[in-house]
Amino acid sequence: MRVLIAYYSKTGTTMKVVDEVSKRINSDVIKLSSKGGTLINLMKSIFGGKVELDPVKLSPENYDLVVLATPVWGGNPVVQIKTFCKDHEFKNVAFIITRSGSDLNGPLKKLTKLTKKPVAVLEFIKETISDSETKKEKIDKFVKEINELK
Repeated sequence: MRVLIAYYSKTGTTMKVVDEVSKRINSDVIKLSSKGGTLINLMKSIFGGKVELDPVKLSPENYDLVVLATPVWGGNPVVQIKTFCKDHEFKNVAFIITRSGSDLNGPLKKLTKLTKKPVAVLEFIKETISDSETKKEKIDKFVKEINELK
């Protein structure tokens, strides 16, 4: 099974989780980036809209599973991930969501609406991401769910 992880990370928190997961599931990885400043992207994340994504070399349509990894801005997935979802169709999806304190249900529902029901979800609240035991347990569970698809 071919797996692609597409992610956006402003501060590096989401990227660190992606790095750990990608090593364990043997996936290809693309980092999404776009034009526009942080404030414009924040507003589009919250109120809607698309951004012009920088070109990526891998096509998600060629993968059996696409893992979408996003921080939560204003209760929403970031606009880069939302734009990527609007621009592509996926056979199967899984989500990695990192957040500071907002409710998980909002971003989860929005990602599901943009794509489809995920086969697995990994989420971290900022306060628990530094707890190595909790982090390991959550990543182990997520990786197991993905490996069961193979």
